[in-house]
Order: sequence, then structure tokens, then C-alpha cells
Amino acid sequence: KWNANATLSIQLANSYQYYQVDALGEQFLLVEPLETQTVQKTKIQLDLIANKTEMQVAVLLKYATMYRTMKMLEERIPFIATDKQMYLPFMALHIRKQVEKEKKTLCIDKFTPATQLIYLAMLYMNLEEYGTDELAKKLKVSAMTVLRALDELEQIGLGHYEIGGKTGRKKIFKTIDKKAYYQIGKKYLINPIKKTIFIKEFPTMCKLYKSGYTALGEQTMLGEPAQETYAVSAKMEKTLLDLQVSCEQAMEEALPQVQLMKYDISLLTENQYVDPITMILCLEEMDERVEMAIEELMEENEWYVE
Repeated sequence: KWNANATLSIQLANSYQYYQVDALGEQFLLVEPLETQTVQKTKIQLDLIANKTEMQVAVLLKYATMYRTMKMLEERIPFIATDKQMYLPFMALHIRKQVEKEKKTLCIDKFTPATQLIYLAMLYMNLEEYGTDELAKKLKVSAMTVLRALDELEQIGLGHYEIGGKTGRKKIFKTIDKKAYYQIGKKYLINPIKKTIFIKEFPTMCKLYKSGYTALGEQTMLGEPAQETYAVSAKMEKTLLDLQVSCEQAMEEALPQVQLMKYDISLLTENQYVDPITMILCLEEMDERVEMAIEELMEENEWYVE
């Protein structure tokens, strides 16, 4: 370890962990960032450190994405990525670990229900980066489910992984601009309804959320349909067994229909309605009046507007 406090400013000294390296007759500083920062900022700070110390400086990366290593190569920033690559131009060294099998390219036609849940949750959150553990906890799914979903989102260009957090060692997922995120991702959205049933009365054991034209009508000037539509996770189907009636009876008596959803919609809303994108996906027919109502509902969401 090398003591930076005697030579560098407090800001620079506290931005990195410093090591002095002697190798192949050369001596240089190896600096490990303590927080995530841009490649451009890293370059500026390395130049300052080099000028102050009159030593060659390289960056130590414990975890490095392909994107970051490529950017650092473009900027000719010396670095040692411990898991894959060493680039020390002042020593005429550029060593790469033998390329392992490339990550299997995912063939993505449509989202899986789990991926759609995670995609929508990230769409509604006002964040630019997401920790896998936090997503798993919030959405009540396994970390593996989150990782699989994020791999799919990365594959279609909706974001990329970086290492960050307070310690600079946490794997986080950064999404692209919200508008582009939605415009690209909407092509992969699936019909969220697994099955539709009809019930004679509302259950006491689970909460139903207004969906379809009922949700759209109550939140806009469209007007409400005679037969109400609700939604709940398909996992609750057994709870509703004793309340089910035939479609014929429901139509005759204007009893509510319930959409059994492929993912847990309760995780995407904080009110009595399903989230707006799920609601739109549940609409069977689109006419001018419906499209105008959707525009009215979504006008505050800048990412939705074409």
C-alpha cells in the first residue's frame, strides 16, 4: 500500500486505494476506485495523480464490464482488470485472458412473465440504476430470476451492468433513457392474462384490482362498462373457486369478470387499479374513443408519448 495523503489532495487521496507496484524493473502506482465514476473522470484524475507523483499510474478493476474495458482502451488508460485483462502501455504490455465461451446469446421473441414484471417495475421506478438484491426483495422473486431477466434486458439493449455502490464492488444494472427503454421494450410485451373467470361476489381472502375498461373508464372520460373487470395474480385462482359462475350467468346478471394474471400485479401498483401498461395490454378492442382515453391517462408519462 502507498500513502497518498502526504502527496495528493484530500479529494484524490480519498477517491482511491493506492498501491505501489514493482514489476519487471518498472515502478508504478496502482489505484483502485472506491466509488463508481465515468471513464472520462478517471482519466482526468489519473493525469493529476501522475503529475503530482511523477509516476506512471494504472487503475485496478476488480470487476470490469466489456464496455468499461473498451472505453479505457480507447482513452489509452492503463488498467489491470483482475478477471480478464492487463493493459500497461508504459511497459508495452497488453495481456488478455484466453477468451472463454461467450455468454450464450439469448433468442428473445417475447418477455417471460417474470421478465415483464421486472421490466415494468423498473419502468415505473424513478431510478437510473438497480441492485439485483433490492429488486429481488421488492418484487418477491429469487435473485436468479432477477439476473435472468436483467440478462434478457441487456441483450435487447435496455441497459448494462456496472460495478458500483458505496464500496465500488456491488453489481448494478443501469437502464437507458426511460423513453427509449419503453419504446424498445414494448415490442416484447406479452398478454398478461392467463385466464378469465367470473365470480358471483367479491372474495374476502384476496384483493382484486380494477382492470381493463373498468380501470380506464374510471380514470378518464371514457365512462365505465356495465360489467366490471378486475385482476389478480393467477396464484389466487384456488381461492376464487367457490365464487366462480358461468360466463352466461355473469353476462345475464352483470357479474364481474376477473383476469387471472401471469405475474403479481399487486407489486406494480399502489392504488386500486392495475398498472397502466398492464391495463392497456388487457384491452381487447381499440377504437378512437379508447385510444383518446389512453392518451388522456398517459399524458403525464413523458416516456409513453411517441
